[in-house]
Amino acid sequence: MNQAIGAALRVLTLLIALPPLAFSRSAARLVARAAAKFGIESARISHINLLRCFPDQSQESVAALVRDSLCHTACLMAEAGMLAHWSRERIQRCVLSLEGIEPLRECLRRSQSVLLLVPHFGNWEMITFVLGGEGLVAVYDPPRISALEGPIKESRERFGATLVPTDRAGLRAVYRALKHGGLIGILPDQVPDTSAGVHAPFFGHPALTMTFAHRLIRQTSPAVFIGSATRAKGGFHVRIVAAPAGVCDEDVSVHAASLNAAIEELVLTDPGQYQWEYKRFKRQPQDMEPVYPKVKANEI
Repeated sequence: MNQAIGAALRVLTLLIALPPLAFSRSAARLVARAAAKFGIESARISHINLLRCFPDQSQESVAALVRDSLCHTACLMAEAGMLAHWSRERIQRCVLSLEGIEPLRECLRRSQSVLLLVPHFGNWEMITFVLGGEGLVAVYDPPRISALEGPIKESRERFGATLVPTDRAGLRAVYRALKHGGLIGILPDQVPDTSAGVHAPFFGHPALTMTFAHRLIRQTSPAVFIGSATRAKGGFHVRIVAAPAGVCDEDVSVHAASLNAAIEELVLTDPGQYQWEYKRFKRQPQDMEPVYPKVKANEI
């Protein structure tokens, strides 16, 4: 069964890779708009998050942002074929601009380790293509369906990146790379276990924020950057900027607040490109009501 699922994913990404990027994106947007009309769970969660984070927006504006966000999520899926099967040269033509990579490269040339924080914005998978040749070691959560892990890992490692899971062996590889001048990439806006995070404001509301990046910074003293690949007509604008000073603060609460503020700044450049369907506020402080009330299947 697992082999069949893995084979099906490979065939699916190959089929998705056949059309030009513009066609794949247009088809993905059509599917997303149709799905939104049926009140799918992703739309419900996105609506809750956007109402929470943009309380001054009208209902019409929030509904438009929900549709836009779902379209970008669908585009992310459509772009998986490109990253899995297109040639390096063909993908490179989709990198419309690349800003801020030289300071990162200079750190690596000086054997200064680098921690790259890549939020769920735009197509974060493009970072493995852009920085794979720089020896990027990316931390990932293995998918719940084990058969999907092989194809996903193959795709992300095609251009030189190394993926390590969030287990003991993977974390040892992360520390080893940082202690020897390597480049580590992590998704900093994933919701951790309660014991592995602190609550910090995200768009004015408490969000459990991982402390993993803070531990890496305090123990290995890397240069810290924030990376993004913003979707645009014909491809992506890739940007790497130095993280704000507060991200390296010894106080974990200051670190978490600064990290979330930096993610907010990125999100505000194009709010629809953030992954609003993710339950960013699912673990609230004990004295607060749940953000995502459970609903019956016929109420979705």
